[in-house]
Amino acid sequence: MSWTLLNTRPAHQARPLTEAARSLGYEVIECPTLYIACMPCRQPAAGTWIFTSVNAVRCWMAQHHRLPRGRVIAIGPRTAELLERHGVSPIFALPREFRSESVLKMALFDPKKRSAGEAVAIVKGEGGRALLRDALRQRGWNVQEVACYRRVRRPLCEGWDAFRQAHRPLVLAMSVETIEALEAALPEPERTWLRQQPLLALSPRIAEALQARGWQGEMAVAKQQDASGMIALLEQWKQKND
Repeated sequence: MSWTLLNTRPAHQARPLTEAARSLGYEVIECPTLYIACMPCRQPAAGTWIFTSVNAVRCWMAQHHRLPRGRVIAIGPRTAELLERHGVSPIFALPREFRSESVLKMALFDPKKRSAGEAVAIVKGEGGRALLRDALRQRGWNVQEVACYRRVRRPLCEGWDAFRQAHRPLVLAMSVETIEALEAALPEPERTWLRQQPLLALSPRIAEALQARGWQGEMAVAKQQDASGMIALLEQWKQKND
């Protein structure tokens, strides 16, 4: 009996993981809990630019039609690929791990160096973590946050009832926000049931945040924080639990 995976990624990003999971023998129900809405964003003067996601690049280009000049840092290989397709070559840096903590470990942002108020722009979604912004400001950088998209919650997907009735349900968590949006769409009894199901998390931070919200089901965490890391985790889960 196969596992039934609830893929909560936004619809325009769900297919690669859905196809990979099905090739491994999973049943997959796509249940996007958010959609990405681009929003107007300014173009500040900065010598260093950090693009935090594919959505950041996509929504920037939808408005400005060209990428800024200067050092360009990509968080994640797919972000780097999209930047390169739009003409950024070479990418100044692609952190080894695809999260804010890895950016802060880069030599460029060494706290022992004096940035003397150098400007760095962080192109991102509305809200989200403040770690990168706050740490760089403490190190003397003039940080400009450029929010060019927002995450909008969707109504509960049509596939929820089928997932609720699955014999071996498994939840995919690529971000905290996707799970928060799913929980918000559910009545309390369904929310309680959901939190008892096993879950695959993209990062330790996501797992910890969901446990703090009361998640009780078994969790497994990807070793690498990107789609390939999640696919590897799907393989490991199946080998361990089938």
